[in-house]
Amino acid sequence: MRTWHVFYDDNKNIIWTADAGVTQAIVNQQAEENLNYITVDQTDVLDANRYYVNDDENGVILKSTFTPTISTYNPAIETAMSITNLPTGTEVYVANVLKATISDTSVNLTFNDPGEFEILLKKAGYFDYAFTIVTARAS
Repeated sequence: MRTWHVFYDDNKNIIWTADAGVTQAIVNQQAEENLNYITVDQTDVLDANRYYVNDDENGVILKSTFTPTISTYNPAIETAMSITNLPTGTEVYVANVLKATISDTSVNLTFNDPGEFEILLKKAGYFDYAFTIVTARAS
């Protein structure tokens, strides 16, 4: 078991961790940069990309994985594609532009132009999930 020093932002995203060498001066300097601090005892490596700080701010939780159902990766132009099985609050980005924040468990997207588009799903406490769709004119 090792003690991990965890520095995180107000959204509970871990910015960096260390298992040694953290002094009170470092803690104070990070606080001046608006980072919060806790220590956590954990046997495995505390990877900042895989964990976030829990609501009580006294431990960490492994991020969840999206398991969306995607109706098609090749939608015809002006035909809706759907993404379902999403947690409430998921942000949906198309080509790095926020298009929707999910208020239930699904979203429908319609594209007006042919091309290749990256879809990115983001939510606090989840690993980002990205995939590419290719739109084409209906035949």
